[in-house]
Amino acid sequence: MEKRKTSIILTGIILELLRNYFKQNDSPKYTNDRIHSEIDIQAAYRWTPDVTQVRPGIYVKREEITIGARRGMSDIMVEAGPSGETIYNFTYNCRWSIFCISPEVGTVEELGMTVSELLIAYAPIIKKDFNFERFNVRSIGAVGKVEEAKDFWMVPIQVDGTSNESWPLQPQALPITDIQFNDTYNIG
Repeated sequence: MEKRKTSIILTGIILELLRNYFKQNDSPKYTNDRIHSEIDIQAAYRWTPDVTQVRPGIYVKREEITIGARRGMSDIMVEAGPSGETIYNFTYNCRWSIFCISPEVGTVEELGMTVSELLIAYAPIIKKDFNFERFNVRSIGAVGKVEEAKDFWMVPIQVDGTSNESWPLQPQALPITDIQFNDTYNIG
C-alpha cells in the first residue's frame, strides 16, 4: 500500500521544488536562513508584510480539497486483490494558490512567470514521481495590490492536482450467511 499524500506533503512538494530552483538561481537566491535569503519561500500562513518589505516572497496556500470521482460499485475498484482482499478507491482534487509578493511590480511579474513556467516544466515529473493523475497550472492572475498591505504587489498562480487513494480490506472472519430468529421470543 502506498503512503498517503496528506495536504502537508502535497504543499511541501511545491515548496521544495520552488526552494531548490531558487537555491540554484543567481538572483534572487534562496537560502534556508530566512534572515539572509534574497527571497522568502514559505507556506502562506507564514507571510508577514515586514518580510517582503526587504525581499520578494513566494507563498503557497492549499485551498479546498474536494472528493472527486468514485471508482466502481460501492467504491470498489478491484473485487479481489492478490491476497483475496477487496480494494477500494477514490480520487481527490486539490488546488493551491501561489502568491508572488513584492513592493516592486516588475519583480512580481517576473516571479509569477518564473514560478508558473517552473511548475509547467516539472508537472510531468511531479505527476509520475508522486502518482498524480493530473497536476497543472490552471491560471496566472493579473498583477494587483495586496489587500492586507496596499504597498505590495502580487501575482496569484492557481495550480490543480488530482490524485487517488486506494486501500485493501481483507475479511478477518467468515461472512455471515444466515441469521436465525426464534419466533417464541416475546417482548414485555
